[in-house]
Amino acid sequence: MKYISGFQALNLECPLNTPGDWHQDNIDWNNINLLESDDSQFKDWGIFVSRKIPGHIGEDFFVANHIRAILDILQTKSLNELKGFRHDFICDETLNNTIFEKVFELKNSPNWDKIDKIMSKEYYKLWRQFKEKM
Repeated sequence: MKYISGFQALNLECPLNTPGDWHQDNIDWNNINLLESDDSQFKDWGIFVSRKIPGHIGEDFFVANHIRAILDILQTKSLNELKGFRHDFICDETLNNTIFEKVFELKNSPNWDKIDKIMSKEYYKLWRQFKEKM
């Protein structure tokens, strides 16, 4: 299924009750960033239906929740853009284990070293302790 992801998804409300990003006015809503869920190892995990897309009122879109949007960004070369995501986009420590488990599924990615580095910067010893258990 085609779904909105990346920073566009981070700028939309999601059922996780996480704040996401706050630069909705700076997003080009005429050019929706659609990804194909079948192309991802996460398939349809973390995708929901939304009618609240700026400029597309009344249309249904599948949208990545904020964790899924971050996972999708982690798989790209845009890792530096995620700096501060823990406190800027998530702000909910009860989601740590879900985030850790999903991110750890990327351990065989070609850019795992960069993913691990950003997770270490965001979560410090919590991420290290999680990895030690795995």
